[in-house]
Amino acid sequence: MDPRLLKQLAVIVKYGSLSRAAERLHVTQPTLTRAIQTIEQKVGGAVLVRTSNGVRPTEIGARLAEVGQRIDDYAEHSNTLIEQWKHGLGGEVRVGVGPLIALGAINGYFTEAISNSSSVIHFVTATASTLISQLNAGELDLVLTPVNTDAIQDNLKREVIYHDELRIFAGIKSPFYGCEAPIEPEKLKSQPWIASGASSGIFDALDTGRFSGPARMIFTGGIDMVISLLQQSDVVVTLPYRLTMLSNRLDSRHVLNVNTLLPKRDVALWIPLRNLEHPYVMEVAENLKRYFQGLDETAVG
Repeated sequence: MDPRLLKQLAVIVKYGSLSRAAERLHVTQPTLTRAIQTIEQKVGGAVLVRTSNGVRPTEIGARLAEVGQRIDDYAEHSNTLIEQWKHGLGGEVRVGVGPLIALGAINGYFTEAISNSSSVIHFVTATASTLISQLNAGELDLVLTPVNTDAIQDNLKREVIYHDELRIFAGIKSPFYGCEAPIEPEKLKSQPWIASGASSGIFDALDTGRFSGPARMIFTGGIDMVISLLQQSDVVVTLPYRLTMLSNRLDSRHVLNVNTLLPKRDVALWIPLRNLEHPYVMEVAENLKRYFQGLDETAVG
């Protein structure tokens, strides 16, 4: 199959209209009609269905359009790499960052990276398990996530670069908000608990049954909604203490002094063994390690 035809199909599906796709591609509508006919001859069936509002893909049409979009994305990425090379930049290093780390802890690194890195750094944010899976699949070069994660960790080097611990946070409308006195765990059992990081392994070592009821809401991925709830409601949630405070979105009045031991929640830099001899990746890895180790010595907690 001619890749050019698949790219044209992807644009048609994206815009849902042959005329709009023709404008976007700077070709005539009959040209696109012939392209679709060629694809359908190869397939042996329809790839588009006409509707009152334009066109929509059939099942095979949608799948081929996805391939065409990936081809276009790779072509665009190649152009980007060429421009980076022309400007004296090295290879692209893809760094995965957990949601809470991305919320504030890593901010100070950006200025340093812009000034000192000889590579283009591509940052990606997702859950810890997703990032580790992408690292294993070769879709990322480095990952910053908590040490404890449920994802498969084969062929990865793990190094702790920042120390943290879980603490219990209360929303601004909670009766425990601003309480400085020690709180017995049993008093929190009737509070409106929510769960954050439900797929990241955060609860594996946490016996919440002693002091929490069932979670009223569960959040996986982004942390913004959890922070917003703490800023405007009476919810209670367990979060990594130091990383949360580095977001500058909450203050010490949200943090409860509960008479119970909670697990550590340290942050690790994950490096695939295949990248240990890769100079661009290891340069970024060393800079990240140095930054977070310095932050570990100076940040709250």
